[in-house]
Amino acid sequence: MTAHLSSTQSVLIVEPAENRGDTVQVPAVRFRVIVFVLTLAAAFAAREASATSYCEIRKTEAGFAALRAGPSDSAKLLQRMTPGDEVLLGQGKTGDWVEVTYWRGGRFHSGKNPQGDPPTAKGWMRASMIAEDSCG
Repeated sequence: MTAHLSSTQSVLIVEPAENRGDTVQVPAVRFRVIVFVLTLAAAFAAREASATSYCEIRKTEAGFAALRAGPSDSAKLLQRMTPGDEVLLGQGKTGDWVEVTYWRGGRFHSGKNPQGDPPTAKGWMRASMIAEDSCG
C-alpha cells in the first residue's frame, strides 16, 4: 500500500500494493485527525500497561503468606512473607494466583537507596493473601 498527498495537499490518496486500480481518497485533514487519535490511544494504552501496583501482605492465622515458584500449593516454597512486606503485581495470573516481585520489609526498608532496595525474590502467591485496599 502506498500513500501520498495530492498536489493540492488536500486529499490523501491510498493505493493498495497490488495496484488493481483501487484507490481511496481521504481528506488530508481527516487523515491527520485519525493519526492524532490513534497516537493518543496508543499513548494511553502504553501508560496503562506500565502502571505499577505495589501491595502489602495480609495478616493471616498462619502468620505468613507463601511465595511459591509456581501457581500451585505444591510448587516449591521460596519465602514466607509477613505483614509489612511488599509485593509488586506482575503480568501472570492463574486462578487465584498472581505473579509478584517481593521485598522483605518493603521497598524502602533499608533507607539507604532513595529509589528503593533490590527485590528479595520473584514468584507466585495467592491474590487473597494481599491486604485489601493496600495496592497503589
